[in-house]
Amino acid sequence: SYIWAHWSWEIQRKLNEFYESNGMPNDYEIFISIKVQGPAYVSASKKQNAVMVDRILLIRPKQGESSPSGIKLPQELAKRKVAHDLTWQRLKAMSAYKVSMEKDSDAVTKVALKLGNNKGIKHGSLQYGLYDIAGKKMLSGRKVAKAKLAKDEKFHLYSLGKVNLSPNCYIWAHPSCYIQRNLKEFYQPNGDNNYEIFVSIKVQGPAYVPNSNKDNAFLLERILLVR
Repeated sequence: SYIWAHWSWEIQRKLNEFYESNGMPNDYEIFISIKVQGPAYVSASKKQNAVMVDRILLIRPKQGESSPSGIKLPQELAKRKVAHDLTWQRLKAMSAYKVSMEKDSDAVTKVALKLGNNKGIKHGSLQYGLYDIAGKKMLSGRKVAKAKLAKDEKFHLYSLGKVNLSPNCYIWAHPSCYIQRNLKEFYQPNGDNNYEIFVSIKVQGPAYVPNSNKDNAFLLERILLVR
C-alpha cells in the first residue's frame, strides 16, 4: 500500500516496510503534513502553484507498551522513547556476504539475519559498530569480552552508546562487518541526529560457548534508535 497526495497521485510513499506479517498489529492513525501555495489555492497569491508533503506519521493507538513497529519493547527500554525499531522486514540479507534471513524461534519476530559457519568466516568474537561511509571513520564500535559472552545462546540487547548519525552511515555486526544496515534514511539535515543505538544479537556454537552442540553462527534480529 502507499500514501498518495494531490489529485494526480504523483506524490507517493510506499508503506510496505511497515507492514507486520507475523501477527503483530497493523493499526495506525496516519497524519500527513501538506503545504499548498499559489493562486490555484490562495487568492491573489504570487507564488507558483505547488503541493508539498514534508512529513508522514504513523501513530499507534497506545503508547509506552510497544515500539514504533508495534512489537513489545525489551524490558530494558520499557521507559525509553524509541524513535525507530528495525526488525526483519526492515533488515536486509546480503547474499554476497552469505548473510541470510532465517527463521529463529528465539527472535522476537521469529526471523533474524544470520551469518553462519561459512568458509572463511572466523567466529568467536562479538563485535558491532557504526561506520561513516563519507568520512571513512568509525563513529562507534564495541567488543564484548569473551569471558562476558552470554552462555545461553539467546538474543541479548547491546548498546552502542549515544552517537550522532552522519548523512550516510551503517550499523555493522560481526568482525567481518558482513551484517550491515544503512541508517541514512534516519538522518535529518536540520534536525536532531543524536540517538542511543541498541542491537539485539545472538551468538551460538563452540566458538562462542564451550561445549555447544550448535553450529557457529552470529545473528542480528533488531536495531533500535532511542532518544
